[in-house]
Amino acid sequence: MNQPRIPSLWSRLRAAFSKPRLPAISEAPTAYDVTTYPGGGGGYFGRPTPPTLQANGLFRSSTSGSRYSGGTIYGVEKNAALLTPRQWAEEAEQMQRTDGTVRLAVQGYLQTMGAPAWSWAAATVDAARRDEADFYARFFADMWRRMSVSWDQQLQYLARFGLTGFRYAEQIDVVRLGVEEPDGSRRLRTMVDVFADCEPTAHWQWVSLDGGRTLNGVTQIDQSSVLGTVSIDRDGDAVRHSTQPRTNADRLLLLVHGQTGTNWDGDGGMMRPAWGSWMDKADALNLRAAALAKFGVPVPHRQTNESGMREAGYTSEQIKQANATADGACSQWAGGDSTHLGSDSNVAIEFIGGVFDASNFNDTIAACDQQIVMAMSQPFLIMGLGDSTGSRALSTQSASHFDVGVENDLDYIRDQINGTARAGGGVVGRLMRANWPDVPQDLWPHIEHGGLKADDFNDLSGVLSAWKSTGLLRSRALTAEILTRMEVPHTAEDVAAIMADTGDPLENVSIQGAREQDNPPVGTPDQADDEVVTPAGSPGTGRPSLEGGADNPLTDKKPRVVTP
Repeated sequence: MNQPRIPSLWSRLRAAFSKPRLPAISEAPTAYDVTTYPGGGGGYFGRPTPPTLQANGLFRSSTSGSRYSGGTIYGVEKNAALLTPRQWAEEAEQMQRTDGTVRLAVQGYLQTMGAPAWSWAAATVDAARRDEADFYARFFADMWRRMSVSWDQQLQYLARFGLTGFRYAEQIDVVRLGVEEPDGSRRLRTMVDVFADCEPTAHWQWVSLDGGRTLNGVTQIDQSSVLGTVSIDRDGDAVRHSTQPRTNADRLLLLVHGQTGTNWDGDGGMMRPAWGSWMDKADALNLRAAALAKFGVPVPHRQTNESGMREAGYTSEQIKQANATADGACSQWAGGDSTHLGSDSNVAIEFIGGVFDASNFNDTIAACDQQIVMAMSQPFLIMGLGDSTGSRALSTQSASHFDVGVENDLDYIRDQINGTARAGGGVVGRLMRANWPDVPQDLWPHIEHGGLKADDFNDLSGVLSAWKSTGLLRSRALTAEILTRMEVPHTAEDVAAIMADTGDPLENVSIQGAREQDNPPVGTPDQADDEVVTPAGSPGTGRPSLEGGADNPLTDKKPRVVTP
Protein backbone atom coordinates (compact mmCIF):
# COMPACT_ATOMS: atom_id res chain seq x y z
CA MET A 1 0.00 0.00 0.00
CA ASN A 2 1.43 3.27 -1.08
CA GLN A 3 1.83 5.84 1.67
CA PRO A 4 0.93 9.49 0.84
CA ARG A 5 4.01 11.53 0.12
CA ILE A 6 4.74 14.08 2.80
CA PRO A 7 5.81 17.47 1.34
CA SER A 8 9.28 18.47 2.24
CA LEU A 9 9.97 21.36 4.58
CA TRP A 10 11.36 23.44 1.73
CA SER A 11 8.29 22.94 -0.45
CA ARG A 12 6.00 23.92 2.41
CA LEU A 13 8.00 27.08 3.12
CA ARG A 14 8.05 28.03 -0.53
CA ALA A 15 4.30 27.55 -0.80
CA ALA A 16 3.68 29.65 2.28
CA PHE A 17 5.71 32.66 1.12
CA SER A 18 5.09 32.54 -2.59
CA LYS A 19 2.90 35.26 -4.20
CA PRO A 20 -0.57 34.34 -5.47
CA ARG A 21 -0.65 33.42 -9.11
CA LEU A 22 -1.76 36.33 -11.24
CA PRO A 23 -3.87 35.84 -14.33
CA ALA A 24 -1.82 35.55 -17.48
CA ILE A 25 -2.02 38.27 -20.05
CA SER A 26 -4.05 36.01 -22.27
CA GLU A 27 -6.50 35.49 -19.38
CA ALA A 28 -6.88 39.18 -18.59
CA PRO A 29 -10.09 40.63 -20.03
CA THR A 30 -9.40 43.21 -22.69
CA ALA A 31 -11.51 45.57 -24.71
CA TYR A 32 -9.26 45.28 -27.75
CA ASP A 33 -6.95 42.81 -29.45
CA VAL A 34 -3.63 42.27 -27.69
CA THR A 35 -1.60 43.15 -30.76
CA THR A 36 -3.48 45.92 -32.49
CA TYR A 37 -5.29 49.04 -31.45
CA PRO A 38 -8.60 49.94 -33.11
CA GLY A 39 -8.13 52.77 -35.51
CA GLY A 40 -4.39 52.58 -35.26
CA GLY A 41 -3.85 51.36 -38.79
CA GLY A 42 -2.98 47.88 -37.66
CA GLY A 43 0.21 48.97 -35.96
CA TYR A 44 1.45 47.31 -32.80
CA PHE A 45 0.11 49.01 -29.70
CA GLY A 46 1.30 46.70 -26.95
CA ARG A 47 -0.18 44.21 -24.56
CA PRO A 48 -2.58 45.41 -21.87
CA THR A 49 -1.23 45.87 -18.37
CA PRO A 50 -2.36 42.98 -16.19
CA PRO A 51 -3.97 43.94 -12.89
CA THR A 52 -1.97 43.39 -9.72
CA LEU A 53 -3.51 41.32 -6.97
CA GLN A 54 -3.68 42.78 -3.48
CA ALA A 55 -5.23 41.68 -0.22
CA ASN A 56 -8.68 43.15 -0.84
CA GLY A 57 -8.89 42.96 -4.59
CA LEU A 58 -7.01 44.20 -7.64
CA PHE A 59 -5.02 47.37 -8.09
CA ARG A 60 -6.31 49.35 -11.03
CA SER A 61 -4.35 48.89 -14.21
CA SER A 62 -5.84 51.95 -15.93
CA THR A 63 -4.65 55.51 -15.56
CA SER A 64 -6.78 58.38 -14.31
CA GLY A 65 -5.47 60.59 -17.10
CA SER A 66 -4.32 63.27 -14.66
CA ARG A 67 -0.70 64.29 -15.18
CA TYR A 68 0.92 63.88 -11.78
CA SER A 69 4.61 64.50 -11.20
CA GLY A 70 6.52 65.41 -8.07
CA GLY A 71 3.38 66.17 -6.11
CA THR A 72 2.00 68.58 -8.72
CA ILE A 73 -0.83 68.28 -11.23
CA TYR A 74 0.25 69.39 -14.71
CA GLY A 75 -1.48 70.05 -18.00
CA VAL A 76 -4.72 71.61 -16.72
CA GLU A 77 -3.70 75.22 -16.06
CA LYS A 78 -2.06 76.81 -19.12
CA ASN A 79 -1.33 80.25 -17.68
CA ALA A 80 2.29 80.40 -16.58
CA ALA A 81 1.43 82.83 -13.77
CA LEU A 82 -1.08 80.40 -12.24
CA LEU A 83 0.56 77.01 -12.72
CA THR A 84 0.62 75.91 -9.09
CA PRO A 85 -2.30 75.92 -6.63
CA ARG A 86 -0.35 78.30 -4.38
CA GLN A 87 0.04 80.82 -7.21
CA TRP A 88 -3.63 80.69 -8.08
CA ALA A 89 -4.69 80.92 -4.42
CA GLU A 90 -2.59 84.04 -3.91
CA GLU A 91 -4.00 85.63 -7.06
CA ALA A 92 -7.57 84.79 -6.05
CA GLU A 93 -6.96 86.41 -2.68
CA GLN A 94 -5.94 89.63 -4.40
CA MET A 95 -9.04 89.52 -6.57
CA GLN A 96 -11.27 89.44 -3.50
CA ARG A 97 -9.34 92.18 -1.72
CA THR A 98 -9.09 94.67 -4.57
CA ASP A 99 -12.27 94.40 -6.63
CA GLY A 100 -15.72 95.29 -5.36
CA THR A 101 -17.58 93.24 -7.97
CA VAL A 102 -15.56 90.12 -7.19
CA ARG A 103 -16.07 90.62 -3.48
CA LEU A 104 -19.81 91.09 -3.96
CA ALA A 105 -20.03 87.82 -5.87
CA VAL A 106 -17.85 86.01 -3.31
CA GLN A 107 -20.00 87.20 -0.42
CA GLY A 108 -23.16 86.29 -2.31
CA TYR A 109 -21.88 82.75 -2.78
CA LEU A 110 -20.70 82.31 0.81
CA GLN A 111 -23.87 83.77 2.32
CA THR A 112 -26.01 81.49 0.17
CA MET A 113 -23.89 78.47 1.11
CA GLY A 114 -24.39 79.34 4.77
CA ALA A 115 -28.16 79.79 4.55
CA PRO A 116 -29.43 76.20 4.99
CA ALA A 117 -29.70 74.57 8.39
CA TRP A 118 -27.82 71.30 8.99
CA SER A 119 -28.98 68.32 11.04
CA TRP A 120 -28.15 64.69 11.76
CA ALA A 121 -30.58 61.98 10.69
CA ALA A 122 -30.73 58.42 11.93
CA ALA A 123 -30.46 55.51 9.56
CA THR A 124 -33.72 54.10 8.21
CA VAL A 125 -34.02 50.66 9.81
CA ASP A 126 -36.73 48.37 11.12
CA ALA A 127 -38.40 48.96 14.47
CA ALA A 128 -36.17 46.46 16.29
CA ARG A 129 -33.03 48.51 15.58
CA ARG A 130 -34.54 52.00 15.58
CA ASP A 131 -33.41 52.86 19.10
CA GLU A 132 -29.81 51.96 18.29
CA ALA A 133 -29.88 54.01 15.06
CA ASP A 134 -31.35 56.97 16.96
CA PHE A 135 -28.54 56.73 19.52
CA TYR A 136 -25.81 57.13 16.89
CA ALA A 137 -27.61 60.11 15.35
CA ARG A 138 -27.96 61.65 18.81
CA PHE A 139 -24.24 61.10 19.45
CA PHE A 140 -23.20 62.90 16.27
CA ALA A 141 -25.65 65.75 16.84
CA ASP A 142 -24.26 66.25 20.35
CA MET A 143 -20.69 66.12 19.02
CA TRP A 144 -21.53 68.72 16.35
CA ARG A 145 -22.95 71.01 19.02
CA ARG A 146 -19.86 70.69 21.23
CA MET A 147 -17.20 71.42 18.59
CA SER A 148 -14.83 74.21 19.62
CA VAL A 149 -15.76 76.18 16.49
CA SER A 150 -19.36 76.25 15.36
CA TRP A 151 -20.24 74.42 12.16
CA ASP A 152 -21.56 77.66 10.64
CA GLN A 153 -18.15 79.27 11.11
CA GLN A 154 -16.31 76.27 9.72
CA LEU A 155 -18.62 76.14 6.74
CA GLN A 156 -17.63 79.68 5.81
CA TYR A 157 -14.06 78.64 5.03
CA LEU A 158 -14.84 75.12 3.82
CA ALA A 159 -17.31 76.55 1.30
CA ARG A 160 -14.51 78.51 -0.35
CA PHE A 161 -13.53 75.37 -2.25
CA GLY A 162 -16.16 76.40 -4.80
CA LEU A 163 -14.37 79.72 -5.34
CA THR A 164 -10.78 78.58 -5.91
CA GLY A 165 -11.03 74.90 -6.86
CA PHE A 166 -10.08 73.04 -3.69
CA ARG A 167 -9.72 73.39 0.04
CA TYR A 168 -8.94 70.98 2.81
CA ALA A 169 -9.07 70.98 6.58
CA GLU A 170 -7.48 68.65 9.09
CA GLN A 171 -9.85 66.67 11.26
CA ILE A 172 -8.78 67.28 14.86
CA ASP A 173 -10.22 64.68 17.21
CA VAL A 174 -10.69 64.83 20.95
CA VAL A 175 -11.83 62.32 23.59
CA ARG A 176 -14.89 63.41 25.58
CA LEU A 177 -17.75 61.87 27.48
CA GLY A 178 -20.46 61.10 24.98
CA VAL A 179 -24.23 61.14 25.36
CA GLU A 180 -26.03 58.57 27.46
CA GLU A 181 -25.75 55.16 25.81
CA PRO A 182 -28.53 52.56 25.48
CA ASP A 183 -27.35 50.85 28.67
CA GLY A 184 -27.62 54.12 30.63
CA SER A 185 -23.88 54.77 30.91
CA ARG A 186 -21.73 57.60 29.56
CA ARG A 187 -18.39 56.62 28.09
CA LEU A 188 -15.33 58.33 26.67
CA ARG A 189 -15.68 58.57 22.91
CA THR A 190 -13.60 59.93 20.06
CA MET A 191 -15.17 63.07 18.61
CA VAL A 192 -14.33 65.76 16.10
CA ASP A 193 -13.33 68.95 17.87
CA VAL A 194 -12.79 71.07 14.75
CA PHE A 195 -11.93 70.86 11.08
CA ALA A 196 -8.80 73.01 11.19
CA ASP A 197 -8.66 75.17 8.08
CA CYS A 198 -5.62 74.95 5.81
CA GLU A 199 -5.11 77.93 3.53
CA PRO A 200 -4.49 76.95 -0.11
CA THR A 201 -1.65 79.49 -0.11
CA ALA A 202 0.20 77.11 2.25
CA HIS A 203 -0.28 74.08 0.01
CA TRP A 204 2.90 72.59 -1.41
CA GLN A 205 2.41 69.12 -2.86
CA TRP A 206 -0.01 66.24 -3.11
CA VAL A 207 1.45 62.99 -1.79
CA SER A 208 0.71 59.90 -3.83
CA LEU A 209 2.70 56.67 -3.44
CA ASP A 210 1.36 55.07 -6.61
CA GLY A 211 2.06 57.79 -9.15
CA GLY A 212 -1.07 59.88 -8.77
CA ARG A 213 -3.69 57.15 -8.67
CA THR A 214 -4.40 57.41 -4.94
CA LEU A 215 -4.06 60.37 -2.60
CA ASN A 216 -2.03 59.52 0.50
CA GLY A 217 -1.55 62.97 2.00
CA VAL A 218 -0.45 66.56 1.51
CA THR A 219 2.63 68.60 2.32
CA GLN A 220 2.52 72.30 3.12
CA ILE A 221 4.79 75.26 3.55
CA ASP A 222 4.89 76.53 7.10
CA GLN A 223 5.08 80.24 6.35
CA SER A 224 5.11 81.25 10.01
CA SER A 225 8.84 80.50 10.34
CA VAL A 226 11.49 80.03 7.70
CA LEU A 227 13.69 78.00 9.99
CA GLY A 228 10.92 75.91 11.46
CA THR A 229 9.96 75.43 15.08
CA VAL A 230 12.03 73.86 17.83
CA SER A 231 10.78 71.75 20.73
CA ILE A 232 12.38 69.66 23.48
CA ASP A 233 11.93 65.90 23.45
CA ARG A 234 11.65 63.65 26.52
CA ASP A 235 15.43 63.31 26.69
CA GLY A 236 15.92 67.07 26.84
CA ASP A 237 17.29 67.34 23.33
CA ALA A 238 16.24 70.10 20.93
CA VAL A 239 14.20 68.85 18.01
CA ARG A 240 13.71 71.03 14.96
CA HIS A 241 10.47 70.40 13.12
CA SER A 242 10.23 70.50 9.36
CA THR A 243 8.92 73.57 7.62
CA GLN A 244 6.95 71.24 5.33
CA PRO A 245 4.29 69.61 7.50
CA ARG A 246 2.80 66.42 6.08
CA THR A 247 -0.75 65.33 6.86
CA ASN A 248 -2.18 61.95 5.95
CA ALA A 249 -5.22 61.91 3.70
CA ASP A 250 -7.27 59.90 6.21
CA ARG A 251 -7.21 62.95 8.50
CA LEU A 252 -8.31 65.43 5.86
CA LEU A 253 -11.70 66.74 4.83
CA LEU A 254 -10.86 67.46 1.19
CA LEU A 255 -13.25 69.41 -1.02
CA VAL A 256 -12.50 69.62 -4.75
CA HIS A 257 -14.60 71.62 -7.21
CA GLY A 258 -15.14 69.98 -10.58
CA GLN A 259 -12.69 67.14 -10.02
CA THR A 260 -11.99 64.80 -12.93
CA GLY A 261 -9.67 61.83 -12.76
CA THR A 262 -7.31 62.37 -9.83
CA ASN A 263 -6.91 66.10 -10.37
CA TRP A 264 -7.05 67.24 -6.75
CA ASP A 265 -6.47 70.85 -7.83
CA GLY A 266 -9.97 70.92 -9.26
CA ASP A 267 -11.08 73.27 -12.03
CA GLY A 268 -10.04 76.51 -10.32
CA GLY A 269 -13.53 77.20 -9.02
CA MET A 270 -15.89 79.91 -10.22
CA MET A 271 -13.24 82.61 -9.76
CA ARG A 272 -10.84 81.17 -12.33
CA PRO A 273 -12.84 82.21 -15.45
CA ALA A 274 -13.25 85.66 -13.88
CA TRP A 275 -9.50 86.21 -13.61
CA GLY A 276 -9.00 87.51 -17.18
CA SER A 277 -11.82 90.04 -16.88
CA TRP A 278 -10.45 91.12 -13.52
CA MET A 279 -7.06 91.79 -15.10
CA ASP A 280 -8.64 93.73 -17.99
CA LYS A 281 -10.74 95.75 -15.57
CA ALA A 282 -7.68 96.64 -13.49
CA ASP A 283 -5.92 97.86 -16.65
CA ALA A 284 -8.95 99.92 -17.66
CA LEU A 285 -9.19 101.49 -14.21
CA ASN A 286 -5.51 102.44 -14.24
CA LEU A 287 -5.74 103.90 -17.73
CA ARG A 288 -8.85 105.88 -16.83
CA ALA A 289 -7.13 107.32 -13.78
CA ALA A 290 -4.08 108.26 -15.84
CA ALA A 291 -6.20 109.82 -18.58
CA LEU A 292 -8.25 111.73 -16.03
CA ALA A 293 -5.11 113.12 -14.43
CA LYS A 294 -3.70 114.12 -17.80
CA PHE A 295 -6.74 115.33 -19.67
CA GLY A 296 -9.46 115.82 -17.10
CA VAL A 297 -7.79 118.64 -15.18
CA PRO A 298 -7.47 122.06 -16.85
CA VAL A 299 -3.88 123.12 -17.53
CA PRO A 300 -2.81 126.74 -16.91
CA HIS A 301 -1.35 128.34 -20.04
CA ARG A 302 0.82 131.50 -20.00
CA GLN A 303 0.61 134.12 -22.71
CA THR A 304 3.10 137.00 -22.69
CA ASN A 305 2.67 140.31 -24.58
CA GLU A 306 6.41 140.83 -25.13
CA SER A 307 5.99 143.57 -27.76
CA GLY A 308 3.75 145.56 -25.47
CA MET A 309 6.17 145.07 -22.60
CA ARG A 310 9.09 146.34 -24.71
CA GLU A 311 7.05 149.41 -25.75
CA ALA A 312 6.35 149.99 -22.09
CA GLY A 313 10.07 150.03 -21.39
CA TYR A 314 10.61 146.48 -20.07
CA THR A 315 14.09 145.11 -20.54
CA SER A 316 14.75 141.58 -21.74
CA GLU A 317 15.75 140.56 -18.24
CA GLN A 318 12.54 141.99 -16.80
CA ILE A 319 10.45 140.17 -19.38
CA LYS A 320 12.29 136.96 -18.58
CA GLN A 321 11.71 137.48 -14.87
CA ALA A 322 7.97 138.12 -15.39
CA ASN A 323 7.64 134.88 -17.39
CA ALA A 324 9.49 132.95 -14.68
CA THR A 325 7.22 134.37 -11.99
CA ALA A 326 4.11 133.37 -13.96
CA ASP A 327 5.47 129.86 -14.66
CA GLY A 328 6.24 129.39 -10.98
CA ALA A 329 2.71 130.40 -10.03
CA CYS A 330 1.28 127.91 -12.54
CA SER A 331 3.45 125.11 -11.15
CA GLN A 332 2.38 125.87 -7.58
CA TRP A 333 -1.27 125.79 -8.59
CA ALA A 334 -0.94 122.55 -10.50
CA GLY A 335 0.85 120.98 -7.55
CA GLY A 336 -1.84 122.06 -5.13
CA ASP A 337 0.41 124.44 -3.24
CA SER A 338 -1.69 127.52 -3.99
CA THR A 339 -5.29 128.37 -4.60
CA HIS A 340 -4.77 131.37 -6.89
CA LEU A 341 -2.51 132.66 -9.65
CA GLY A 342 -0.68 135.93 -9.82
CA SER A 343 1.31 137.47 -12.66
CA ASP A 344 2.39 140.66 -14.33
CA SER A 345 -0.34 142.68 -16.03
CA ASN A 346 1.27 141.97 -19.37
CA VAL A 347 1.35 138.19 -18.74
CA ALA A 348 -2.05 136.47 -19.14
CA ILE A 349 -2.83 133.04 -17.71
CA GLU A 350 -5.74 131.05 -19.10
CA PHE A 351 -6.82 127.43 -18.65
CA ILE A 352 -7.04 124.98 -21.52
CA GLY A 353 -8.29 121.41 -21.65
CA GLY A 354 -10.28 119.87 -18.83
CA VAL A 355 -12.76 118.14 -21.11
CA PHE A 356 -12.52 114.37 -20.58
CA ASP A 357 -14.87 111.73 -21.92
CA ALA A 358 -14.54 108.53 -19.88
CA SER A 359 -17.38 106.68 -21.63
CA ASN A 360 -15.05 104.25 -23.43
CA PHE A 361 -13.31 103.33 -20.19
CA ASN A 362 -16.61 103.06 -18.35
CA ASP A 363 -18.06 100.78 -21.02
CA THR A 364 -15.01 98.53 -20.78
CA ILE A 365 -15.20 98.41 -16.99
CA ALA A 366 -18.94 97.64 -17.12
CA ALA A 367 -18.34 94.85 -19.64
CA CYS A 368 -15.65 93.38 -17.37
CA ASP A 369 -18.01 93.52 -14.40
CA GLN A 370 -20.61 91.67 -16.42
CA GLN A 371 -18.12 88.97 -17.38
CA ILE A 372 -17.00 88.62 -13.75
CA VAL A 373 -20.48 88.01 -12.38
CA MET A 374 -21.29 85.69 -15.29
CA ALA A 375 -18.16 83.65 -14.59
CA MET A 376 -19.21 83.41 -10.96
CA SER A 377 -22.74 82.33 -11.93
CA GLN A 378 -24.36 85.49 -10.57
CA PRO A 379 -25.36 87.72 -13.52
CA PHE A 380 -28.51 88.65 -11.60
CA LEU A 381 -26.33 90.99 -9.52
CA ILE A 382 -26.29 93.51 -12.36
CA MET A 383 -29.34 92.39 -14.35
CA GLY A 384 -32.86 93.54 -13.88
CA LEU A 385 -31.87 96.86 -12.34
CA GLY A 386 -33.96 98.77 -14.85
CA ASP A 387 -37.65 98.58 -15.64
CA SER A 388 -37.36 95.96 -18.33
CA THR A 389 -39.63 92.97 -17.70
CA GLY A 390 -37.42 90.78 -19.86
CA SER A 391 -34.33 91.66 -17.83
CA ARG A 392 -36.18 90.90 -14.61
CA ALA A 393 -37.29 87.52 -15.93
CA LEU A 394 -33.78 86.67 -17.11
CA SER A 395 -32.40 87.73 -13.74
CA THR A 396 -34.84 85.38 -12.00
CA GLN A 397 -33.78 82.49 -14.23
CA SER A 398 -30.09 83.11 -13.57
CA ALA A 399 -30.75 83.25 -9.82
CA SER A 400 -32.44 79.87 -10.01
CA HIS A 401 -29.47 78.48 -11.94
CA PHE A 402 -27.13 79.83 -9.25
CA ASP A 403 -29.21 78.22 -6.51
CA VAL A 404 -28.93 74.85 -8.24
CA GLY A 405 -25.14 75.15 -8.33
CA VAL A 406 -25.00 76.11 -4.66
CA GLU A 407 -27.17 73.15 -3.68
CA ASN A 408 -24.87 70.84 -5.65
CA ASP A 409 -21.89 72.17 -3.68
CA LEU A 410 -23.79 71.68 -0.43
CA ASP A 411 -24.60 68.12 -1.46
CA TYR A 412 -20.93 67.50 -2.16
CA ILE A 413 -19.89 68.71 1.31
CA ARG A 414 -22.57 66.49 2.80
CA ASP A 415 -21.37 63.46 0.86
CA GLN A 416 -17.75 64.06 1.85
CA ILE A 417 -18.73 63.96 5.52
CA ASN A 418 -20.99 60.92 5.23
CA GLY A 419 -20.08 57.37 4.34
CA THR A 420 -17.09 55.11 4.83
CA ALA A 421 -13.64 56.30 5.84
CA ARG A 422 -11.56 57.24 2.80
CA ALA A 423 -8.87 59.59 1.63
CA GLY A 424 -10.19 63.11 2.20
CA GLY A 425 -13.64 62.11 3.40
CA GLY A 426 -15.91 59.75 5.28
CA VAL A 427 -15.89 61.51 8.65
CA VAL A 428 -18.83 59.40 9.79
CA GLY A 429 -17.00 56.20 8.91
CA ARG A 430 -13.84 57.33 10.70
CA LEU A 431 -15.66 58.00 13.96
CA MET A 432 -17.80 54.88 13.77
CA ARG A 433 -14.67 52.81 13.20
CA ALA A 434 -12.95 54.49 16.17
CA ASN A 435 -15.88 54.13 18.57
CA TRP A 436 -17.98 51.20 17.35
CA PRO A 437 -15.91 49.20 14.84
CA ASP A 438 -18.39 46.30 14.74
CA VAL A 439 -21.52 48.34 13.95
CA PRO A 440 -22.75 47.68 10.37
CA GLN A 441 -22.95 50.61 7.99
CA ASP A 442 -26.71 50.40 7.63
CA LEU A 443 -26.94 51.78 11.20
CA TRP A 444 -24.70 54.75 10.62
CA PRO A 445 -26.26 58.23 10.80
CA HIS A 446 -25.82 60.87 8.13
CA ILE A 447 -25.73 64.64 8.02
CA GLU A 448 -28.21 66.59 5.89
CA HIS A 449 -28.78 70.20 4.96
CA GLY A 450 -32.15 71.86 4.68
CA GLY A 451 -31.63 73.19 1.15
CA LEU A 452 -32.24 76.71 -0.06
CA LYS A 453 -35.51 78.47 0.56
CA ALA A 454 -37.48 79.47 -2.50
CA ASP A 455 -37.53 83.08 -3.56
CA ASP A 456 -40.50 84.36 -1.61
CA PHE A 457 -40.77 87.56 -3.61
CA ASN A 458 -41.06 85.85 -6.99
CA ASP A 459 -43.29 83.08 -5.67
CA LEU A 460 -45.54 85.54 -3.92
CA SER A 461 -45.91 87.69 -7.00
CA GLY A 462 -47.21 84.76 -9.02
CA VAL A 463 -49.50 83.50 -6.26
CA LEU A 464 -51.08 86.86 -5.63
CA SER A 465 -51.58 87.51 -9.34
CA ALA A 466 -53.46 84.24 -9.67
CA TRP A 467 -55.52 84.79 -6.56
CA LYS A 468 -56.43 88.36 -7.55
CA SER A 469 -57.70 87.11 -10.90
CA THR A 470 -60.05 84.69 -9.12
CA GLY A 471 -61.28 87.29 -6.67
CA LEU A 472 -59.86 85.55 -3.62
CA LEU A 473 -58.15 88.71 -2.34
CA ARG A 474 -61.35 90.50 -1.43
CA SER A 475 -60.52 90.22 2.25
CA ARG A 476 -57.72 92.18 3.88
CA ALA A 477 -57.42 89.47 6.52
CA LEU A 478 -57.04 86.72 3.90
CA THR A 479 -54.35 88.68 2.10
CA ALA A 480 -52.50 89.21 5.38
CA GLU A 481 -52.83 85.51 6.14
CA ILE A 482 -51.26 84.59 2.82
CA LEU A 483 -48.30 86.88 3.44
CA THR A 484 -47.86 85.58 6.98
CA ARG A 485 -47.94 81.92 6.00
CA MET A 486 -45.38 82.57 3.27
CA GLU A 487 -43.19 84.20 5.92
CA VAL A 488 -43.03 87.54 4.09
CA PRO A 489 -42.76 90.62 6.35
CA HIS A 490 -45.49 93.14 5.59
CA THR A 491 -47.40 96.09 6.98
CA ALA A 492 -51.07 96.95 6.96
CA GLU A 493 -50.32 99.50 4.23
CA ASP A 494 -48.75 96.75 2.11
CA VAL A 495 -51.92 94.69 2.39
CA ALA A 496 -54.09 97.62 1.40
CA ALA A 497 -51.86 98.41 -1.57
CA ILE A 498 -52.01 94.82 -2.80
CA MET A 499 -55.80 94.80 -2.65
CA ALA A 500 -56.12 98.21 -4.34
CA ASP A 501 -53.63 97.57 -7.13
CA THR A 502 -55.07 96.23 -10.36
CA GLY A 503 -51.80 95.25 -12.02
CA ASP A 504 -48.79 93.45 -10.63
CA PRO A 505 -49.64 92.87 -6.95
CA LEU A 506 -46.09 93.61 -5.88
CA GLU A 507 -45.26 96.34 -8.35
CA ASN A 508 -45.70 99.22 -5.91
CA VAL A 509 -45.22 97.39 -2.63
CA SER A 510 -41.93 97.27 -0.76
CA ILE A 511 -42.53 94.12 1.22
CA GLN A 512 -38.89 93.24 1.68
CA GLY A 513 -38.24 96.35 3.75
CA ALA A 514 -41.43 96.29 5.76
CA ARG A 515 -41.50 96.22 9.53
CA GLU A 516 -42.68 93.02 11.12
CA GLN A 517 -44.16 94.82 14.11
CA ASP A 518 -46.60 96.59 11.82
CA ASN A 519 -48.21 93.29 10.83
CA PRO A 520 -51.52 93.17 12.69
CA PRO A 521 -52.62 89.76 13.97
CA VAL A 522 -55.30 88.13 11.90
CA GLY A 523 -58.75 88.31 13.39
CA THR A 524 -58.12 91.13 15.87
CA PRO A 525 -61.10 93.12 17.21
CA ASP A 526 -60.26 96.16 15.08
CA GLN A 527 -61.09 94.25 11.92
CA ALA A 528 -64.45 94.25 10.30
CA ASP A 529 -66.72 91.25 10.66
CA ASP A 530 -66.49 90.44 6.98
CA GLU A 531 -62.71 90.18 7.25
CA VAL A 532 -62.61 87.22 9.59
CA VAL A 533 -60.72 84.33 8.06
CA THR A 534 -62.98 81.33 7.51
CA PRO A 535 -61.91 78.14 5.77
CA ALA A 536 -62.88 78.10 2.14
CA GLY A 537 -65.98 76.07 1.41
CA SER A 538 -67.22 76.12 5.02
CA PRO A 539 -70.98 76.14 5.50
CA GLY A 540 -72.52 79.54 5.63
CA THR A 541 -69.50 81.45 4.44
CA GLY A 542 -70.63 82.05 0.94
CA ARG A 543 -67.05 81.63 -0.20
CA PRO A 544 -66.24 79.19 -2.97
CA SER A 545 -64.05 76.20 -2.26
CA LEU A 546 -61.01 75.51 -4.41
CA GLU A 547 -61.86 74.11 -7.79
CA GLY A 548 -62.18 70.35 -7.89
CA GLY A 549 -61.99 70.08 -4.12
CA ALA A 550 -58.24 70.84 -4.16
CA ASP A 551 -56.48 71.34 -0.88
CA ASN A 552 -55.47 74.78 0.27
CA PRO A 553 -51.99 75.35 -1.17
CA LEU A 554 -50.94 77.16 2.02
CA THR A 555 -51.64 74.37 4.47
CA ASP A 556 -48.11 73.01 4.17
CA LYS A 557 -46.65 76.26 5.51
CA LYS A 558 -46.90 77.08 9.18
CA PRO A 559 -47.76 80.62 10.17
CA ARG A 560 -44.86 82.56 11.57
CA VAL A 561 -45.44 83.86 15.06
CA VAL A 562 -44.43 87.50 15.29
CA THR A 563 -43.76 88.88 18.76
CA PRO A 564 -44.35 92.63 19.07
